[in-house]
Amino acid sequence: MNSTKEKNFLYKCFKTDDFWYVLDPGTNYILKMDEYDFEIFQRTIVNDEPLNDILLDLANKYDHVMDTLMHEQIQSVQSGIKYSHDILQEAIIYRNLFKPIVKVRQSFVHEMIKDYVSDGLTGLCLELTRQCNLRCSYCSWQDKQHNKPGYSGGFMTFMQAKKAIDYLITHSIRRIEIQKNFNYINNMQNGFFRVSDELGIGFYGGEPTLNFSLVENVVNYCRTITEKTGQGFLFHITSNFCEVTEEQMEFCINNRIHILISLDGPRHINDRYRKFANGEGTFDCIMNNVRKYRQLCKKMNKRSECSFNSVLVPPTNYDEIYSFFDQLNEEFGDSSRFSSCKMTDSFCANVNQKTLDERNQNIFYIYKEKGLEWISNKDCTSISQNMITFIYDILGIILNRTIFPKSFCHDCGVPRSGPCLPAGRLYLSSDLKYYPCERIAHNAYFEVGDLDSGLSVEKIETLIKRDFEMTKEKCKNCWAIRYCRLCYKDTVNQETFEESCKKWLKTLESTICNTLKILEKNVVDLEKLSR
Repeated sequence: MNSTKEKNFLYKCFKTDDFWYVLDPGTNYILKMDEYDFEIFQRTIVNDEPLNDILLDLANKYDHVMDTLMHEQIQSVQSGIKYSHDILQEAIIYRNLFKPIVKVRQSFVHEMIKDYVSDGLTGLCLELTRQCNLRCSYCSWQDKQHNKPGYSGGFMTFMQAKKAIDYLITHSIRRIEIQKNFNYINNMQNGFFRVSDELGIGFYGGEPTLNFSLVENVVNYCRTITEKTGQGFLFHITSNFCEVTEEQMEFCINNRIHILISLDGPRHINDRYRKFANGEGTFDCIMNNVRKYRQLCKKMNKRSECSFNSVLVPPTNYDEIYSFFDQLNEEFGDSSRFSSCKMTDSFCANVNQKTLDERNQNIFYIYKEKGLEWISNKDCTSISQNMITFIYDILGIILNRTIFPKSFCHDCGVPRSGPCLPAGRLYLSSDLKYYPCERIAHNAYFEVGDLDSGLSVEKIETLIKRDFEMTKEKCKNCWAIRYCRLCYKDTVNQETFEESCKKWLKTLESTICNTLKILEKNVVDLEKLSR
């Protein structure tokens, strides 16, 4: 059902086979109702119909069977309706439910932005080069619709990377204190910044191993900083793992550099889109190097620090993909994590709706069958860690939501939960521009600074303000304002915003409804949903 705003109420209804659920967007409280409770809710609470009218309807409904239906039974049903009505009213008044959003405010204010830019940075991702040894069909670098640069360009130098690292260090002194305050104030924001004593340094491309000497120089430089100051670092690299050498693997192992390997699944799935420039598939090359890496870890008596990332392109059998990575873990005797990401928007537009619907049905099958099994028995050994992560990411939308003691604060206003603060984790492109992340790099619309000048508070505020002005009116009447996952790339213009919002609301509604269906199977006390 669509979100409803009648009698100045804001709420969202979900229907399963057996029950109705009503979500209060202000508190995140969920009311569970049977069919009769829901009719009472709709007619008396929302539409403000007199209770006596409902009781009269009931009498008229059973008028033709008055001879067989005892008068006492009708009175009993009427008493039940009155009781349900009173309970609903009491709950709504006590918890201040279904209040409308009076004011939407920007997610981040000037002082918060200044704090982060000044000394609250948490990490840095370096784009070592735009060049790549592959030509994957769905690669965002080929996304001409969104002005992506292709594979041209040179290599970032050590002096450039060093300058960015020095900037990160000098602007991260109070990050832990600032992050804690930020998390407390905005505890419904998606993707909290991790509070850590260590700064994150990422290596990205293109294919970053094509400029691996810079990886070595950066890591060694950071080690000298650690020796002098005690400042720790966490390193990670995203690689297609096709042309990495054993020496490079050893360096990553010795320095605990986490490797995120791009692999879409078994050969027939991976090689559909992940190809070399000559059109050949990459699966065998990747797997040979993965085996070398695991053998080196064992030989060096070091822990494997790798995980896999897949781009899930329909038509795809998700169960087959998850089974592949589970078997891979069994083969190597460890538990490397598997994650997934969606296609670029322009590539997705070339996939027909029927195929996308089949993909969604396949996801729900895994989610329903495997999820129910896992929830029923959390010690179940038949469910892999990868599958548990997948299931929990979906169930977590409901199970991990914050329950607020009061509804929307009209004085402060309500922020949309989607956009990040574009000053926490920097992305430095190979042409030396700063962006909030790799997904929106190489587009002047999202630029927030450069290597020579550092971050610009003005540009960050402009980005946030443009997003706010685009979304504030629609978000004011939206039941999902606390669940929004739209980022700045989704609000560049009205058409993009409307389409992105429509897709997310459809996905969110389906996800919540399916979660409620699963949780009805006597596996979780539904009272926990509203704690």
